[in-house]
Amino acid sequence: MNCIILYKIMKNVHKLFLILEKRGVISLLNVPITHNNETINKLQSSFISLISKKPFSNVTIFDICKNSGLSRSTFYGYYRDKYDLLDDIKNEVMLKLNANLAHTDISSFEQLIQTNTTSSNFIYENKEVFKVLFSNHIPSVFLKELREFFVKYYNENLEYNPKYSIAKEIYIQCLSTINVYIIKYWVTSESNFSPDKMALYITNMVYSKPISLIANSSKNLKDQSFRNINENNDRRLKKTRVSIKNSF
Repeated sequence: MNCIILYKIMKNVHKLFLILEKRGVISLLNVPITHNNETINKLQSSFISLISKKPFSNVTIFDICKNSGLSRSTFYGYYRDKYDLLDDIKNEVMLKLNANLAHTDISSFEQLIQTNTTSSNFIYENKEVFKVLFSNHIPSVFLKELREFFVKYYNENLEYNPKYSIAKEIYIQCLSTINVYIIKYWVTSESNFSPDKMALYITNMVYSKPISLIANSSKNLKDQSFRNINENNDRRLKKTRVSIKNSF
């Protein structure tokens, strides 16, 4: 029972840290939070296994306990309900992802691909967990929080070229959103891309197509678009004049 009380205290402190980090009061990038509690592992593994087979709404506490071989009283000793369990899994993933990217330098292509390889390996090793968190029938804000995580991470670590003709905040938002949906596609589809390959793809989003092309060439593309519009309008105008002339 003492272990359960200690775990509840640690979980409340954990949630407080997440709130403070979101408000910018502290940073958890260098705080690798893990647990070795066998009971927690069994409950989480049972839940993830069940969610992979049926919708969240159909999973009951009885199912989780039966699948894990634990009693309902044990479950309620750690969690209020299945939503609390889901929230705990999500928070742990975010903290571990933070820890994996702690003190990383992404000022060059080589350094960024090394960082992305580390995070891709972590995602690959926890693919089933990410698949559950990305599931459409899960009442979770994981997608939003993951995007916000990348926005914060890139704002703090990514060098931005002031010569880009696109605003930094737009650049970062675009990059972060693309990263999240690439990861979602990777873990939820039947693709066989390796972590190294995914790391390369994500890195290329920064240093090659399409982000850098957009950032470096948006003004040229805009000018070209206006030229195309003008040329099309000129052709339409000529055709109209010819049509009017022939009608007489």
